[in-house]
Amino acid sequence: MVLPEMTSIHLPLSSIIPPSTSNPGPSHTVPVPNYILGPLPPTSPLHLALHYLDLADDATRECASGARHDNEGQNITEDEHDGKGALNTPTRVLLVTGPKAAFQDATESEDERWFREHGGWMSVIQKLKRIDMRFCSSAKQLQLLLTLLSKNQNRQANVDSHTLDGCPGLVILWNVAELFMVSSVDTRLRASEVRQDNSSKSPEGSGKQFNANICISDYLNVLAAARETANHFSSINPSGPATQLVVIEPNLTAHSSLPVLPPSAQAESSDVWSRQMTREKRILVVDGARHLMGESNVAVIQQKPQEEDQEIPTEYELIVRTAQGTFAMKRQPCKGGDWTAQQDELHGWQWEWQ
Repeated sequence: MVLPEMTSIHLPLSSIIPPSTSNPGPSHTVPVPNYILGPLPPTSPLHLALHYLDLADDATRECASGARHDNEGQNITEDEHDGKGALNTPTRVLLVTGPKAAFQDATESEDERWFREHGGWMSVIQKLKRIDMRFCSSAKQLQLLLTLLSKNQNRQANVDSHTLDGCPGLVILWNVAELFMVSSVDTRLRASEVRQDNSSKSPEGSGKQFNANICISDYLNVLAAARETANHFSSINPSGPATQLVVIEPNLTAHSSLPVLPPSAQAESSDVWSRQMTREKRILVVDGARHLMGESNVAVIQQKPQEEDQEIPTEYELIVRTAQGTFAMKRQPCKGGDWTAQQDELHGWQWEWQ
């Protein structure tokens, strides 16, 4: 027996940071918006994936329960349900990001309280195993991966990084803009230009900026390829819910911009003073995302004004045009767990809705 079609899963926007019973956050749903720009913890894509898997499992069980009531004399096939509430073919999530070491270091550095307290739970571990991760060392590798990604059609074990055993219900791109960036130390010749236009720098002193040879079309081509990847997975299983796409760029701000055209050969061969005088036409990345992803599908997270003596930003606001309002967020240091030797010392960070 075939299960009835499962309805689309609507992710609450609150799932981009750790869940909280005291401050549940906005009920506005993803995929509107499905492009989020601004500071977020490196665990954000994991929380988004975990919440999606929770909702997907609930929807599948509800679908199976309805099928049993409608067909009392029939049994659901073993491929769909084991009869004990467990799913034999559960939904999966695909997470695509930059180098593995960078993602791992950022997650460990964040030392988030929620994962310290819940990361060892069996239910969380089992869901984390259902997140397929693909790491890319360069923008070219990312573009190639998005072009080749597909479902494994063979019964043999999957050994290729560009094939998946099943179609993911959710595709997340995390911090892929950083693949187009270089360290500010490596761009000393552009120091004067950077001082005149800080819009190409990443926020919060990350020390990175867009490569001088990158233009807006290079980045938007990646977004277009990601959207086509999600559409491709949806076409493989047209009877199921469409594969959702969420792009999160924590190292971009509402003022990040890229030139329309790459530097000309003349500009590249000219001296530093000539390059400083060159006025290039630039486009805000957020405007390019709105053009490609849809005006209502883009959300921006920005830092709130803070006191002069405050070194680390702690308060932010998320702006969604379709919600006609803003949602306050805060990032604060947290104490060590109950098992630590010095529980009163601050260890790691915790993001919360206000």
